[in-house]
Amino acid sequence: MAKQKVYSPKGYHFMINKEGGFYLMKDPAAGYKNMTTNGEKSSLYVLIEAKDSVPANKVSKGGSIYQNTTSSRRTTSSSRSSSGGSSSGSSSGGY
Repeated sequence: MAKQKVYSPKGYHFMINKEGGFYLMKDPAAGYKNMTTNGEKSSLYVLIEAKDSVPANKVSKGGSIYQNTTSSRRTTSSSRSSSGGSSSGSSSGGY
């Protein structure tokens, strides 16, 4: 499997431990600087093992071989006015 770089969001960085675990931290007010603290190092990206979501032989020329299996339901609702009064034919627009 290939490794892929995943960058931290702007204003954040990753802290990576010796075992390869990581967590996200907010950058200090002075800005990001590469550092090592308690055996953890900082980085603007981490390497993640990327798995293929669809095998190459399963993709057709027109796109995905998977078909949409959901069906849409139609609902009908009546619109109601909650003005409380009768309609007089002219409106002021409320401005």
